[in-house]
Amino acid sequence: MYPTPLPPDPFPDNPLQTAYQRCLALEVAAQAGLKPNSSCPPPLVCARLLGHLLRLAPNTNGREQVQREIMSAADDDQLMEVASVYLNGFIRVFKRSEPTPAPSEHSSRSSMDDDARAVEMETETERILEGQLDYTQG
Repeated sequence: MYPTPLPPDPFPDNPLQTAYQRCLALEVAAQAGLKPNSSCPPPLVCARLLGHLLRLAPNTNGREQVQREIMSAADDDQLMEVASVYLNGFIRVFKRSEPTPAPSEHSSRSSMDDDARAVEMETETERILEGQLDYTQG
């Protein structure tokens, strides 16, 4: 399954527009049969990955970094290599290599109890450090 198609240019009259237009052009070329570079994901994946990264980066610095890398690519092969770097070095980090384990049937304390106690201890420690709680009390 391929990533969601790129929407029309969300960057009119913006410096990011040229970089996004390159992603849209790669998407069109991929749909017309552009062959992938052997070391890269399919061109359609590359185009959409870079376009969505450009659109959805959480801040201006992130968008500008993606823009610089897109614009540094001399041709479609290099653009696909940029996408490959993001895919292999950033996105695959979040891919699980094993299925999620089945829930335990054991009746021991839940991890929520442990989490609640950890929050309670952290709060007490903060209060002690701020002088709001007498740590000498039993």
